[in-house]
Amino acid sequence: MCTRVRTWTDRPIIILSADSSEDRKVDALDNGADDYMTKPFGMRELDARLRVALRHHAADANTDHQTELTAGPLILDLVHYQATYHDQPLDLTPKEFDVLAYLARHVGKVCTRRMILENVWGPAYAGEQHYLKVYAYRIRKKLHDEAGRFLQNDPSVGYRLTVEASPTAG
Repeated sequence: MCTRVRTWTDRPIIILSADSSEDRKVDALDNGADDYMTKPFGMRELDARLRVALRHHAADANTDHQTELTAGPLILDLVHYQATYHDQPLDLTPKEFDVLAYLARHVGKVCTRRMILENVWGPAYAGEQHYLKVYAYRIRKKLHDEAGRFLQNDPSVGYRLTVEASPTAG
């Protein structure tokens, strides 16, 4: 359902569920959910998470009017969630796309793991560094960049997209 909703809106999606299985959570987050809460939960926590989601959405709406990002050979169509790398289409999950979009917005600069996790998964995931390692591995595999020349790891700090020529963000 999240995937279908994402085709027509970028509004925050928070899943409220009794199912607390990790697979279910990961699947929902990979397919476009911004947050996932399991029952039982307090109304104050729900209210706080709603405020955070709306705050992030408002910040994105005020600063991000781009429809396309370019980082060297990577082109991201932000409207249709489509990506190409060296003119070849990439089959990315929504979260993989979001990670690359975040890094493309800051091309050439090291983004800390915490920054990426908070901005892509949400503040509740700031400590889940293993998520990012798995996603970086998957993205590199899809980019055929196993050596990490394009998606670089800055040990103990974070990640960055590096382009040889003058980087552009379009």
